Amino acid sequence: MVLNASTLTPQSLAVMLREGMVASQVTACHNFYPRPETGLSRQAFRRANAWFKEAGLSVAAFFPGDQNCRGPLYKGLPTLEDHRHYSPFAAFVDLLHESVDDLILGDPDMSDQVLEQFIAWDKGVILLHAHPETQDKKLLKTLSTVQTNRPDEARDCVRSYESRMLHLVDTPILPDHHHRPRPTGSITIDNECYGRYQGEIQISKRDLAADEKVNRVGRITSKDLPLLQYISGSTKFQIVWESKRTNI
Repeated sequence: MVLNASTLTPQSLAVMLREGMVASQVTACHNFYPRPETGLSRQAFRRANAWFKEAGLSVAAFFPGDQNCRGPLYKGLPTLEDHRHYSPFAAFVDLLHESVDDLILGDPDMSDQVLEQFIAWDKGVILLHAHPETQDKKLLKTLSTVQTNRPDEARDCVRSYESRMLHLVDTPILPDHHHRPRPTGSITIDNECYGRYQGEIQISKRDLAADEKVNRVGRITSKDLPLLQYISGSTKFQIVWESKRTNI
């Protein structure tokens, strides 16, 4: 049985349970919200889910697609307003971490790009789409191999285990003399000024200052930025380069 989470109250649920409804056979399903700015807040979502779970119900919620979005507004059909501009995959992973039991695609379709993320996820790898900021094709190819975040997870960045421990990148890495800030999602490689850290590949998880010892070589797309918080210690990830013409 599926009940509308938006209209369900503790009082109505208590009545149904008294009348013999079996909680373990019931799902509280949240609505989707076509109109921007009307999706649920995360706080309200969590409050509702807490008592659904306490009552023994499972929880369902919607995440948006990115192809053939439903009209009349064509702005996606998420349950959480936070997901309005997420990629479908990022919204899906976020809902998993909110302990949602049933995840439903609100829109009719997803792009091949997103489907590839789901396929990689099934193999234990998080695909991260990014825009290159270097013309070095050899380096970009190397950076696009499957890598692993170090098990000793850093607060500020994803650190590629393979980049230094397995010497993934050829040395020397010369300074690029364009010292730029490292906003969240910046893909960087340490240059020879960093001594033994030379060749380490990182992805910033927060805004970091420019550093003459660090070369910025790319940036994760805005739709995939939310995925960085789910790359914990020993999580595998892979960078997929996109055209520069796509907005970051």
